Order: sequence, then structure tokens, then C-alpha cells
Amino acid sequence: MNEGDLEKLAVEELLREAKRGRERAKDMGPAGWDKCPVPPANKRFLINTLASQLSDKNRQQRSERKKSDNDGPSSSSPSTNQRRATARSSSTGKSRTHHDADSASRKKDRHRKSQQKRNLFITLKSQIKKGQIKKSE
Repeated sequence: MNEGDLEKLAVEELLREAKRGRERAKDMGPAGWDKCPVPPANKRFLINTLASQLSDKNRQQRSERKKSDNDGPSSSSPSTNQRRATARSSSTGKSRTHHDADSASRKKDRHRKSQQKRNLFITLKSQIKKGQIKKSE
């Protein structure tokens, strides 16, 4: 960023702060021009905490689902040895990556997790805009 861009951003931030002060002054009088003495929320901490809680919840749900799947007899899913045997190529005799199905599910998990983080970030951003969460500096 060059100096002109930085100056422009600084002016915009000052104008935003003045606008916030004016709105506070409407509600609270002259004392509204002073900044709030309460420190703003630590957004990074909140995002990490919420994301870990979501992942813990999902992990618990998956383990419960596995337990319920393992409780009932399931002849439709092949055993691990059968899956590994089908992963061998009959023409070359060499092993293909028997992780093909696993890697697809890992990709889906990564995509789902990144989507959850994006959604969480968007939610937090909207809450900050609405004033439900104070913006950290």
C-alpha cells in the first residue's frame, strides 16, 4: 500500500469513528463522544472457541453414528480386508491407493469444515455490524 492509500484508509476510519461518536452522543449526551471503557471482544478467540465447539459436537455425532451402525448387523458394507482386496489392480498386480474412498471423504470433510468456518465468520461479522458483539482493535 502506498502512502495515499494509507491516508485514505485512516481518514475513512476517523470518519467512521466520528459517526459512531455522534450516534452515541445522541443517546447519551456529551459523554457519548468518549469511547467505551470496556475493551472490545477478542474476535479471534471467539471464532476459535466456536469452531472448536462445532468440531467437538460433530466429532461426538460421528462417533455416536458409528456406534449405532456397529450395533446392528450390517452385511451391506464390506470388511476392511475386502475393500483392500478390491483396491488391487488385477492387470498390473500393483496396489492402487486403497485410500481413494477415504481421500474423497477427507476432501468432503475439509470442504465442510472450511464452509462452517466461513459461515461462522459471516455470522460473527453480521453480529458485529448489528452491534451484538464489539469489534476488537
